[in-house]
Amino acid sequence: MFPKAVLAALLWAVVSGQSKPRPCCTDHQFEMTLGEVAGSFFSSNGLPSSSILTGDNTLHFDEYRKKAVVVSRLVDLKGNRIEVNVFIDFNTNKQFVQFANGSCVSIPAYQILRSPCVPANATFVGSSDFGYGPNMVEVNNFQVTFPPGDTTLRIAVTKYGCIPMVESFYGHKIPQPDGKLAAIDLVFLITNFKPGLSQPALFDIFPTNCQGASSDEAIPEHTRRAIHAFNLMYAN
Repeated sequence: MFPKAVLAALLWAVVSGQSKPRPCCTDHQFEMTLGEVAGSFFSSNGLPSSSILTGDNTLHFDEYRKKAVVVSRLVDLKGNRIEVNVFIDFNTNKQFVQFANGSCVSIPAYQILRSPCVPANATFVGSSDFGYGPNMVEVNNFQVTFPPGDTTLRIAVTKYGCIPMVESFYGHKIPQPDGKLAAIDLVFLITNFKPGLSQPALFDIFPTNCQGASSDEAIPEHTRRAIHAFNLMYAN
């Protein structure tokens, strides 16, 4: 498939003759944009179905406040633009999903916040370069597999500063309502990384009038995927 082929050719060409870098950490407060190319194959009412989306997610992360805000903007195959705001509060273990029409859903946050680091159990799989000449950026690439299912995360971070550049995960997600695993292949291209917070007020206006739900089945698939990607990077 396209994402795996591109990443295999672009990111994980091992550079020989160097010591193995160890998992690293970036700033405790930052903002970044995650450009998304995604495809998911799953069972719907007993029939095979697929979902393909493109778009971007702007992530605002504050480890000190133990909060994160994800502004998700995606476009489906019909050209429909989908905008959703996700507020994640690790102090109360709640996630608030706010839709464009003003409605809001509150769901439990089962993950535990960890520092913005490459997972400690990740394996270094090689180094590669972005660009050419004086504008070249060197990156280190790491890989780790998460249960349940066999979801594998690969992340490329800059050699100096541990700035994330590309994140991908593929394999099978958490079981669907019919008990089957959904195959997924997802790539995030990370741009506009900035340490610090340009909009700190975002963390003080979390929704308070959300309808409670017992699981994330109450929110759209593309939004669950954005939250899942964030959790793979910065929560356990």
